[in-house]
Amino acid sequence: MNIQIASASEEQSSVEESINENVTNVKRIAEEHTVAANQTRSSTGEIAHLSEHLKELVEQFKI
Repeated sequence: MNIQIASASEEQSSVEESINENVTNVKRIAEEHTVAANQTRSSTGEIAHLSEHLKELVEQFKI
């Protein structure tokens, strides 16, 4: 009986370590996605600004 309890305890510890590692990986990936989303948002704003500026420049050439 004691051997079974010890074995189950070791297995539980192993599963806990695996869960902790997976949660850490999910957190890291979520943080990476947040950074990428912020960069995309910033780039989109810059493109919108450049697009508007280009539109203004092109309108100067209309007859």
